Amino acid sequence: MSKKSISHKSETDFNRIDALEDKDIDFSDCPEITPEMFAKAVVR
Repeated sequence: MSKKSISHKSETDFNRIDALEDKDIDFSDCPEITPEMFAKAVVR
């Protein structure tokens, strides 16, 4: 059996993400959360 590590270094550019402002984020593929959705939510 190989003892090769399966962990990977993140390739996420966290500095770029931290610099984003709310207006720069594209939410077009996310539906707006409605009060009805909150009423059905389950806290786990």
